[in-house]
Amino acid sequence: MAIAQLAEQNGYKRYWLAEHHNMDAIGSSATAILIGKIAEETQHIRVGSGGIMLPNHSPLIIAEQFGTLGTLYPNRIDLGLGRAPKY
Repeated sequence: MAIAQLAEQNGYKRYWLAEHHNMDAIGSSATAILIGKIAEETQHIRVGSGGIMLPNHSPLIIAEQFGTLGTLYPNRIDLGLGRAPKY
């Protein structure tokens, strides 16, 4: 949270998180949950995903999660979509 808050204080407009799967050396977190927490702890900065990989998630679940975030934090949530090989 501190990095997002510092970015906001220094005039940055966006803070995005990345999602990684199927990599031995990477431990990823739940992107939508982190986006909500960062939006809760900041005031104005846009918060979003650098790319939610649709082969790893149900598109309906992603739409519900980000639709809810967009309602809770109007005009502050960004959704980037991507695709990755399914393992």
